[in-house]
Amino acid sequence: MLFNKALAPSDQTNPYYDTLWYQKNIIHEYTHLPFYHDLYSKPQGYKDCPSWFSQGLAEYFAMFCSTSSILQKYEWALSEIKNMVKNGDGYLMFVGGDMYYGGAYIVKYMYEVYGQDKVVNLIKSNALSFSQAINKELNVTSGEFEDEWLKWACKEFDADYEQLYAPE
Repeated sequence: MLFNKALAPSDQTNPYYDTLWYQKNIIHEYTHLPFYHDLYSKPQGYKDCPSWFSQGLAEYFAMFCSTSSILQKYEWALSEIKNMVKNGDGYLMFVGGDMYYGGAYIVKYMYEVYGQDKVVNLIKSNALSFSQAINKELNVTSGEFEDEWLKWACKEFDADYEQLYAPE
């Protein structure tokens, strides 16, 4: 209980900033430490990491790998991403535009489809660009990466891939 009071002081004026908000944000910020170390300490390799990946990785760990209470608190924001996919706006360009919640779902897809080792290899890759790192480390083109994302997202959110995204 003392830890929670230190995390979420009682003199707050906005109830949104509660203990769960502080916990999520501490997890989020601490996730950046090894990520940025691995990403930016490479002697060569890409430096054009998209914000949906760097912020999404931190949000993925904070929301999907911590407590169910944190996930429940942010379900309203995550449901906006679900709605984007169901409304035909699930392309990476749109979902990644919400670098925190959209990014968290894209990273969740990456972990579930490609696995932890490949995501770590992507972070540590010496490829010259993020797009080239996707090709090299995940063994897919950028187009295949997005198409697999759309298939995964449709399955995850019970949307009709064929109707919404399949090429005619």
